[in-house]
Amino acid sequence: MRKFLSLLLITSLFVFQLAHAQSNTVTISGQLIDENKSPLAFSNVVLDNTNKGAVTDENGNFKIQNVKFGDYILRISSVGYETTKQKISVSEENQNLIFTIKEDVYQLPQLTVIGAKDRLFSKIPGSVAIMDKKEITQIQPISGNEVFRRIPGLHVVDEEGLGMRLNVGIRGLNPDR
Repeated sequence: MRKFLSLLLITSLFVFQLAHAQSNTVTISGQLIDENKSPLAFSNVVLDNTNKGAVTDENGNFKIQNVKFGDYILRISSVGYETTKQKISVSEENQNLIFTIKEDVYQLPQLTVIGAKDRLFSKIPGSVAIMDKKEITQIQPISGNEVFRRIPGLHVVDEEGLGMRLNVGIRGLNPDR
């Protein structure tokens, strides 16, 4: 009987402590929108210095559950938008927040695609190698690796057996990558 009472007392204390610990947590929910009030889907929302975070749904909504009371930095990131940090204070009531983030313009370097042999190659800095359909047909490659090996400046290594994973090095860089 004594063992039963001891077990009951320990179980009661454990349940009380668990209930008390959960009462000090809340759910942070909110929505991400852009400057045009459009929802931002599949964006990352993370509480810095914790392992808690969420990804927004199709409507830009997110929920981070079981957040302890306190002050946090909420970091929001999305492709094509500025990463935003917002200081928030988590208290007894659940948080329902709306964040507007700004679009980030990223300039890509110029890319020139050339479809045929032409004098345009003389205008491009660096070396150029051309393999036409006739040459590829002549060598009858089993894989793309065999074609790449014939290009000057490329170092191709088969990995994982019969070349299931392509490893290409470029002249001037590490030959193993």
